[in-house]
Amino acid sequence: MTTPELRLGYGRAELVLAPLPGRPDSWRLTASWYGKLSADFEAEYIETAEVIEFTDRLIAGMDEGEPFTARLTSGRNNPLHVYAVPVEDAFGFQAQLTPDGDDPEAELTLELDHVSTAELRTDFEEFRRSLAS
Repeated sequence: MTTPELRLGYGRAELVLAPLPGRPDSWRLTASWYGKLSADFEAEYIETAEVIEFTDRLIAGMDEGEPFTARLTSGRNNPLHVYAVPVEDAFGFQAQLTPDGDDPEAELTLELDHVSTAELRTDFEEFRRSLAS
């Protein structure tokens, strides 16, 4: 069985959120830019329910067809803030990663290429189902 993952962007720049096997409420955030710049860190104390809610916000935001933002958690330990912008029948993303929670001194901002809305919806819904089961 493969570990479920939420992926934003493909190829050149991408961001992946995945649960750490055997570590409840622990997640791995990995970002890569052209394979030349990368960030990889663990985020702890984030319940699966929070990740499901985040995924639901991403899906709902795409339904509006307008720019939107979504935070992984509402608390100070938030390691991910996503800005989404519609581009024709797709969405492009800017992701702010903060390994130390909402710490502006330790922040990485990554722009991700646009991906078709239909493909994103399928991937997000599959990820959500994998977490809810």
